[in-house]
Amino acid sequence: MAERANAYRMAQKRIYEIVPHIYLYQRLTVHGFRSSVTGWIPNGNGIIDAVETWNIADWDKK
Repeated sequence: MAERANAYRMAQKRIYEIVPHIYLYQRLTVHGFRSSVTGWIPNGNGIIDAVETWNIADWDKK
């Protein structure tokens, strides 16, 4: 039991040392397209630069 209590104390100490981050802002994502490109819809899941072309089959050019 003492070994387990010591493990918890060490874990609590480590958590106290690294202090989890609480982010107070969200990075702004800006998308730019020519006005002749239609059908583009942002994916909305918050993944930056990973799947911006998820609906490329729906894109069209006037």
